[in-house]
Amino acid sequence: MSELKPEISEVLINKKKPPVTTIAVLKNVLISIVCFGLFVLIGIWTIIHEEELTNAEVVEKYKKVNGENTEYIINIEGIEISINSNVWQLVEVGEEYNVEYKWSHSHSKELEHIEKAD
Repeated sequence: MSELKPEISEVLINKKKPPVTTIAVLKNVLISIVCFGLFVLIGIWTIIHEEELTNAEVVEKYKKVNGENTEYIINIEGIEISINSNVWQLVEVGEEYNVEYKWSHSHSKELEHIEKAD
């Protein structure tokens, strides 16, 4: 076994950790709170909501042209839902439908399922 030289052992013994200051603790707590808050906000913003309407009347249907892209939209009781062209041609204004759609804050409402109400 090797022995420590006196000058090395003194350096190891005298080396103390600096005291933790209140400012350092508050800084770390604040950074943690901000990171957690951002994580929660991003989670809330990107969550996908699914909703269902029963016996809802189609108020209007129209096309929205953006350059080369055409978006087909139906308005069901004040809610504008994006649908594909085939469904858009089959849906009739004034008729009642059972509708399921999804949306998030970063995406518009998109049709999941539609059927004529009884």
